[in-house]
Amino acid sequence: MGVADETQNSPGPSRPTGRRGFMQQEIIDLIVPPLRVGGWCGAAGAMTGIGAAILQDASPAMSGIMTGTQWAALGSSYWFSRTVIIRAAWGREENLTPLNKVTASAVAGLPPGALLGLTRTRTIPSSMILCSIMTASGQAIVNHFSGRKAEKDEDDSWLRSKWSPLKKLNDREYVDMMEEKMLRVDADIALIDERIAQLRQAQENEK
Repeated sequence: MGVADETQNSPGPSRPTGRRGFMQQEIIDLIVPPLRVGGWCGAAGAMTGIGAAILQDASPAMSGIMTGTQWAALGSSYWFSRTVIIRAAWGREENLTPLNKVTASAVAGLPPGALLGLTRTRTIPSSMILCSIMTASGQAIVNHFSGRKAEKDEDDSWLRSKWSPLKKLNDREYVDMMEEKMLRVDADIALIDERIAQLRQAQENEK
C-alpha cells in the first residue's frame, strides 16, 4: 500500500506545453536570421579585409579576421534590431509598407552605428546618423527594384504584349471566354438538331 500510494502521489514527467514551444520558436526566429546575416556579412568583410591587406602590404590573415568579425557584428546587430522593431511595431514583415520598411531600417541602423563609433571613429552620434542614412537608403533602393520587378511580372509580361500571339488571361477573362465557347457549342448543337429534323422530315415525305 505504501509503495502504491507513493507511486500514485509521485509527480510524473512534466509535459511540454504549447506555450513553451511557441516561445522557443519565437526565440529561434529572433536569433537565427541575424546570425545568418552576420555570417554572410562576416564572410564579405573577411574577403574585403584580405584584399585591403594585400594592397597595403599588411597581414592578410589578421586583417581578414578583424574586418570579418567587425562586419559580422554590424550585420547581426542591424538585422536583430530590425527584426525587433518590426515585431514590436507591425508584427510581421508582410504587414509592412515600403515606407515602414525604410523607417524600420533607418532606426535599426542606429545600434550598429553606435558599435562602429565605439570601435573605429570614436564619434558615436555621427556614426549612428551615417549608418541610419545608409540603411534607410539601401532599403529604399531594395524597395524600388522590388516594386519594379513585381510590376514587370504582373503588367509588363510578354504575354500581354500586343505583338504576342498568346494572351495571359485573368480568372474573369477565362470564365468569359469559356462561357462564350459554350454558347457557340450550344448554337452549333441547335443547328445540327435542326438539320437532323429537316432530314427526317424529308425522308418521311419521300416515303
